[in-house]
Amino acid sequence: MKKALIAAFVAVMAFAVQAVTASWWTTVKTFNPSEQHWQGSLKNEVSPYIGADFSVRITYSYTHNNSKAWKTLAGLVTLTNNRFDVQNTGTQGKFWSGKFTGEQASEEGVVSDVGFEDGKDFSIMFTYDSKNDVLRTWVNDTNVAEFSNVTINPDEFDIGIGKGVAGGRDVGQLDNWKVKKVEVISQNVPEPTVLALLALGIAGLALKRNVA
Repeated sequence: MKKALIAAFVAVMAFAVQAVTASWWTTVKTFNPSEQHWQGSLKNEVSPYIGADFSVRITYSYTHNNSKAWKTLAGLVTLTNNRFDVQNTGTQGKFWSGKFTGEQASEEGVVSDVGFEDGKDFSIMFTYDSKNDVLRTWVNDTNVAEFSNVTINPDEFDIGIGKGVAGGRDVGQLDNWKVKKVEVISQNVPEPTVLALLALGIAGLALKRNVA
């Protein structure tokens, strides 16, 4: 009976972790079907929520076609005019993330195989750790690239979708990409795995006490 109660407690804690984590995200822009090929800067929407550390997540839906053109899905530009892109390579599931100065890639990008299905949602995320000056890019919660020695002033940066990114290339319409919403986290929060481990630790202590 006690073990069953502990198991139930762990399940409830796991659900609570997911619910709380979801509530940390603030939706700053949504797109209706007629706007889903929109491209442009998100600075005005994102800036009011950005702290020293931040995360920005852009959710898309994908419909595969025969286009082999590279597409800049999202990019972030710093005060020093460095641009950090996440691009689709023209192949389903393959992404490139790299650093540009002007139009030239000044740091080798990372190609990652990320599995996703036609018609399903997926996300691109930028996370910034101001303490360590590290910017990371993610696709579907998979870390694609990490850039060190990056300084971002929350008041002097730009972030956007497609060719609307400041300094970005005109890469054509997002013909097989539909943007759905943009979300931000503007404060330091524990990672979901940390909270889950904490819940398991509490449950373990309770079980040990009951067994003893």
